[in-house]
Amino acid sequence: MASWHSLPKELRDLVFGFVQESAASKKSKTHPLASCAVVCREWQGIFERANFRSLQMIPDELHMLDTVVKGPRRRYLRHFWLRVQLPKYSRDLVHVPESEEEQEANSLAFGTSVWAVFDILSKWQVEELEMDRTWPGIELEISVSSPSDKRRMLGEAGLDDYGGSRFLDSEVDMLLDEVPELLGTQGLPEVHVVSRFSILRRNFRSISPRATLILLLSLPRVKQTFLEPWSHFDPEDSRVRAEELSFQLALWPPTLRKVTIFENVANFKMSDEDVMDLKERCPLLGRNLARLSLQLEDLSVSRVADAKHFFAPFLKPSLRPPLPQWKSLRCLTLSSTLISPEEDHDKTNELLRGAGSAAKCMPVLRIMELYSAESRDGGLFRYVVGETMTLAKWESTWEFKVSDRVKDTWREVSHKHTRRDLVFYPEALVSNYRSPVKFIHHNLATVGNVLHPISSQDMVRRRGNRSTLWPDKPATDSTNVVLQPDYAASLSALSRLMGSGKPTV
Repeated sequence: MASWHSLPKELRDLVFGFVQESAASKKSKTHPLASCAVVCREWQGIFERANFRSLQMIPDELHMLDTVVKGPRRRYLRHFWLRVQLPKYSRDLVHVPESEEEQEANSLAFGTSVWAVFDILSKWQVEELEMDRTWPGIELEISVSSPSDKRRMLGEAGLDDYGGSRFLDSEVDMLLDEVPELLGTQGLPEVHVVSRFSILRRNFRSISPRATLILLLSLPRVKQTFLEPWSHFDPEDSRVRAEELSFQLALWPPTLRKVTIFENVANFKMSDEDVMDLKERCPLLGRNLARLSLQLEDLSVSRVADAKHFFAPFLKPSLRPPLPQWKSLRCLTLSSTLISPEEDHDKTNELLRGAGSAAKCMPVLRIMELYSAESRDGGLFRYVVGETMTLAKWESTWEFKVSDRVKDTWREVSHKHTRRDLVFYPEALVSNYRSPVKFIHHNLATVGNVLHPISSQDMVRRRGNRSTLWPDKPATDSTNVVLQPDYAASLSALSRLMGSGKPTV
């Protein structure tokens, strides 16, 4: 009778793959592959790589990060989710915004929990982990919630009679009054093993821009960040927080190369006009994001700022300021209120022309997408440098004509950076528009930059009438990106997105 070890390696690998896929499809309170790792030494190496790839812990469990995750297990870790837990509260307080005393206590709990995980991770040696040449660094995700929080209350259902919210009006800051000692330049121990930092849409409290800055500055090797805040019911609150973020951007670490900021607005029943008002709130944020992007390779900003402010120097050439030069920017995705059926077409074309003028200062640009996705309409302009061709296309739910001046500007971009003629596809009319979520996922080539893969999977998941914001079993593998900009250069990958129609040169 054949033994396990007598089987060919290829067959054993197939068995391993089947077991992992089967376990991933089952619901379990314990890790579905935990028992597999103790079968034998070979199984331990295979399944621990999967078991320790993504971990989530509350503060009371952090000791296991130090005692259990040791040796090669640390090299397996790709994603760590710290779920900061706040105190419970009674059902009567669901619609009552938190008091100043509660917010201070929450900020202290947040700061203490963050300090604890940073203290543990600061002792991990980068040199040991880099022995695995495929090790990309750890993604650190942080969220804040109370066991009493109700998922459906994060939005319209959670507002009191005056528009206040226990969740969105409660800002968590970084308080470190009760930690053993203050370390590093920001009071936190510096962590060198983290290369990506995320605050995703499954976070139940607003984390202040100041706290975000402290976290980023305590990660000396951070290269990428995903921030997915929820918009506030009061536009003035959103404006104030956008201004605070705009001031903090200048202090963000110079190591950052990829930045995503996606503001969620679907939790409120807002009209498109209300959403427009939100987007107008802080021109300074758009301009400061443009300055930040000078050091970046990839940037995606949705709803929290407007492309017209990002491209301001190119929309008003009479000002003649020193024009920026994006020497490393490869992928740029921005939303704009000027892409709208209610907007004057001349203003939309002026935005596209200004974006083209800016693209002349982006020598390594591979893809730019300017878009809007609201409750009833969506529109998108895309410029792509392919392997053998350079392409551009407009598509929207309304009739629109790209002006000859815009086309000429983008032809100049293509000639300058690729020495090719630009292939401009005919304007396409999007039919069957269903929702912003579907438009973003079906029409944007850069969806992998616009949304974190975990959030993307959460948003598209449909299970009866249950909420799609928090799946029963959250996905935590951040490597399964729908379409990264590196693949966007493939014409075969973009054939569906570019669609049919006879292009012009």
